[in-house]
Amino acid sequence: MVDGRRPRVLLVNHTARLGGNELGVARLIPLLADEFDVQALLFEDGDLGRVLREQGVEVHVRPMRSDIVRIDRHSAAGMRAAARVGPATASYAARLLPWLRNQHVDLLWANTFKAMAIATPAAKLLRIPALWHLHDRVAAEYLPRRIVGPMRAAFRHVPAAVVANSRATADTAGCGSAPTVVYPGLVPEKIRVRSELPDGPPVIGMIGRISPTKGQLVLIRALPDVLRRHPTARVRIVGGALFGEKSYEAEARAEAERLGVDHAITWVGHQPDTRAELDLLTVAVHAATVPEPFGQVITEAMARCVPIVATRGGGATEIVEPSPDSRRGQLVEPGGVAELRDALLRVLRDPMAAQRLATRVQPEVVDTYSIARSAESMRLVWRAISCSARPPRICRPIGR
Repeated sequence: MVDGRRPRVLLVNHTARLGGNELGVARLIPLLADEFDVQALLFEDGDLGRVLREQGVEVHVRPMRSDIVRIDRHSAAGMRAAARVGPATASYAARLLPWLRNQHVDLLWANTFKAMAIATPAAKLLRIPALWHLHDRVAAEYLPRRIVGPMRAAFRHVPAAVVANSRATADTAGCGSAPTVVYPGLVPEKIRVRSELPDGPPVIGMIGRISPTKGQLVLIRALPDVLRRHPTARVRIVGGALFGEKSYEAEARAEAERLGVDHAITWVGHQPDTRAELDLLTVAVHAATVPEPFGQVITEAMARCVPIVATRGGGATEIVEPSPDSRRGQLVEPGGVAELRDALLRVLRDPMAAQRLATRVQPEVVDTYSIARSAESMRLVWRAISCSARPPRICRPIGR
């Protein structure tokens, strides 16, 4: 308690779009509301605001120019963009200071790079400790190379604490000791035990937004040999081109036609709830072309006992091969069309063997990535910061 009240935690998120990052933190909040008064500051209104309000969270919207909210990290690092974005963000941060002073915040929870950069200076001036929640790898494949070093320095020196969505992400932050890991947790309704294969012909599925980094083209290019050997197999590509990547979707569809595999593919589009799609699958494919920070689609497939083929690197390796003697699925190299083809053929040659493995590892996955475990890890971090008049820097594991 702070002065007889629950400590107030202010979640700051620049976007109100519902990505995996936003859904993950939204699922955490109800499990922490008994001890903490969680409010939210968004730079725009939208689906995230709606979801948080439905949970009883007080949402403050302080609009920022939409072109700045939408600018991506690579564009923002350019000299021309910096000249345009810098003054506008500085002005926004200055206006934020008096507002934040009146909110009686005990902990600022910055959930995106933009939120960290814009809200932390005001928090520092008001001596409000800042928790930086890292969902992206601080590495050249995610960020312009020239800003990786300065960002790692910032992670070492600026926030009171750092949490990361995987050990693989935490290792890129440059904090010295690893930040606390708070996995995107599995909620109970995502979990289902399955010991038998779905009825009908085999179904290969890929779930995630349509994007070059997600690798739909890699899957499509692996299909000709797969379909020659298993002509009744069908493919479901679930997801939409959410961030202006329609040209990539058009390229993927054209490639499917060129290779003669389009007849086997159903383009499902974006689905807010993917449980029914996962339950149709003989095998789920994660074909990211760069190492992903975590990979929620992998844990969600495993939680429903769906066999998985994933690309090596980042969070995927951590999930699929948590130790040298433990394997929960198959890993292939990013962009490896032949490797992905061979992995799919192994599953389709003996789908029941893949199903038995998926069913056997499901309880361990559910326990490791449960939302309750993630909430408890976050609770320990929040307590350590909010219960101290002069909170220590925390850039080390707490409770896990």
